[in-house]
Amino acid sequence: MKYFIGIVLLALIFIIGFWFGSKYALPELPNQGVLISDGPNLEAVQQITGEYVRTHLAADFEECASLYAENATYMVPERPSLIGRSEIKAYLKESFTSRENYEILDMKEPAEEMVFFGNYAAVRGTGYDQILNSDSTITKTTYKWMVLAHRNPKGTWEIDWDIYNND
Repeated sequence: MKYFIGIVLLALIFIIGFWFGSKYALPELPNQGVLISDGPNLEAVQQITGEYVRTHLAADFEECASLYAENATYMVPERPSLIGRSEIKAYLKESFTSRENYEILDMKEPAEEMVFFGNYAAVRGTGYDQILNSDSTITKTTYKWMVLAHRNPKGTWEIDWDIYNND
């Protein structure tokens, strides 16, 4: 009789536990991101990196800053993070106007991978620039970068977070 009551109690605990587990289980999460290394979504986000390079080479700090979201964060080496489009714009203006001592000959920033989240994308890549210094020497700098961007209501992409470091 003791064994029978024990088995019934154990079965009852199992059934109650199963019921609570199924009733209060966490919902299954949808796919949280898709890794993309080519295709139209990568190409769409790469347009923003192409615009960044174009505006950087043209020293157009106004247009370059407009690629960033209003509350974006830009993390450059050896400086505090720049928070907001206005701080980013001031940094770009300072950076672009200090080009009296050098000229950027070439700059590339190809995206290598992207994790696509619908209206958000995390993109990583490498880059380089070639600089003609005032003493006629040429310096080539290579670096790694990562960007988190979102598609705004207009359908264009804006940079939320931008970080890079030199190799």
